[in-house]
Amino acid sequence: MFRKKEKLQSYINQVWRLFKVALVMMLVLAVVLGKRYLEADAKTTMSEQELDSSLLSLSEVYLPGTIYDKKDNVLMFGSEPGKLSWMSDKKSNSLERLIGGTDYIKAVETGNVRMTILGMAPELLGESDSRMDEKSLFHPNQRRIGGNVKLTIDADLQNFIEDLLIENGYMDSSVMVSNFQTGEVEAAVCLGGDSSETVFSRKFHPASTMKLAIAASALEYDAKLANFSYTCKGNNTFTLDAEGKETVSVHCSGGNVHGTLTTMESAMAQSCNGYFIALAQQVPEEILRKNLKKFGFDNVMHFDSFKFDDNTFMGESENAYDLVYGCIGQGQASVTTIGLNMYTNAILNKGVLAEPNFILGIE
Repeated sequence: MFRKKEKLQSYINQVWRLFKVALVMMLVLAVVLGKRYLEADAKTTMSEQELDSSLLSLSEVYLPGTIYDKKDNVLMFGSEPGKLSWMSDKKSNSLERLIGGTDYIKAVETGNVRMTILGMAPELLGESDSRMDEKSLFHPNQRRIGGNVKLTIDADLQNFIEDLLIENGYMDSSVMVSNFQTGEVEAAVCLGGDSSETVFSRKFHPASTMKLAIAASALEYDAKLANFSYTCKGNNTFTLDAEGKETVSVHCSGGNVHGTLTTMESAMAQSCNGYFIALAQQVPEEILRKNLKKFGFDNVMHFDSFKFDDNTFMGESENAYDLVYGCIGQGQASVTTIGLNMYTNAILNKGVLAEPNFILGIE
């Protein structure tokens, strides 16, 4: 009997030793995994290459979440790892451009993901999960589902605008509708050009919309320029050099002769080309270009979801011709639709830009 008890005690001691060894190993493993988890969470910024790599990796593991519009209508949902499907057969082509398509892998590989909803909300593929969650030790083959994203976009408004443009033959056009006080974008329609182009990438000459930025930049330099006076002759001549030997003639639209305009307000109502070129010449070029940078021209603007550097006034040009024509949105001047939307919104909001926002919430 004594020997049996002694043998039992020996077994108990062996099991206890094995348990202690296993416990120590589990503690070590927990420390290692915890360190990796903290390192991953401590990394608050990701380079574009790291984000691309992360999305490609996650697209093999995660079923994408669901995308809702602002009215809680389901637009797209995860149908298989890395891929989305439309909720209904009738899809908006411009909305698909904005979201970035249905295939994460294709979007990442072609470099078209960053300036889309897919790039702005990588949480759709679980990008915000910890590495421990991503590579589960206990359920490595378990299907994982990304987060749900609610957009600021009103799908009904988006479809209405797209249909209206197509019905009226505006097949090469771009429209944005947003709240200038909150920055929330309710519609972002882009038609024509390359099928991957969006309101972020499609470029146009700003034309007369440039006059808003010129006016605001002039007023910031000298508020008295609100009463600047200029006589429009229809065919307006401006000098390109200090000696006045080289000149350029600029016509007003439709050959209109606006006569004497005594205020900026009256010139804006007439959209007089000559007036706004002459107005810009009242501001030293260095200061004019500096003020225009505040509106995103020839400048990089960083936001939470994206960076913006697509508005151009003169770019690298030092040509006086480009300076003159840039004031009426021609020459080297170019804008994207979102760039135009931003600087007009800033003017409407008394000089304060509400950051453009396409995402109401992430679940």
